[in-house]
Amino acid sequence: MPTVSPVRASFVHLLTALFNANPYISCQPNFVEQLLPLYRGSLSMIDQRLLSSFLTFESYRHISVLSVLSAWSSGAGRSSRAYEAVTSLDPGKMFATAVCFPLRKGVRAVQEITENDDGSGLYDPTFVLALFAAMTREKLTGLDWVEVLRSNILGVAVAALSSRDAEMRSLGGYALSKTVASMDVSARAEIQDKLTSRVLRSKRNLNWCTSYASSVTPSPNLPPRSLDRQANLVCRL
Repeated sequence: MPTVSPVRASFVHLLTALFNANPYISCQPNFVEQLLPLYRGSLSMIDQRLLSSFLTFESYRHISVLSVLSAWSSGAGRSSRAYEAVTSLDPGKMFATAVCFPLRKGVRAVQEITENDDGSGLYDPTFVLALFAAMTREKLTGLDWVEVLRSNILGVAVAALSSRDAEMRSLGGYALSKTVASMDVSARAEIQDKLTSRVLRSKRNLNWCTSYASSVTPSPNLPPRSLDRQANLVCRL
């Protein structure tokens, strides 16, 4: 089971305490950017503290925190765009997040983690889906979508449709609908002309998942209804 370094935990506790002590000073983009190397995007208590600071910045400054989080990377260094951040995610950890999706977690709620399960083995769905939604606004090629599919992030978006939180279901549905919109006619032509049969198979799987998701969205103005968990699990796999 992944464990959190005591040194890192103590350092983050100190930083978040200082951050919350004076939001007027700490809620600055350049200060929030310094927290990115410490953030792992997981459901651990440490990452949840950092996410709470990011959300405080967003509510205090009325600036989307995605403008900062898009530079996040799971490895050393920074990402130049959301696509690089998404493709840096661990596919195995993403798959575990889709299978063990936290159904009760709200979009803006901090996940309560017990001492027996530190949550570091799963990504925070709020973070990865927001990152995914930001990525769909960028111009992506067919090969880019292949790399995105390999990250298993689409499974998390589908899993979100079974969440008990309406906002989480809306976030998952939005990510999926933006995926469909991003794969326009020119992108499909590029896939058919340049990529291999393996890519075409990935494209068919993507179309099947997005068709399945769209069937539970009654209206663009309403959040998707919660899906049956057993049927949803089949779609994630």
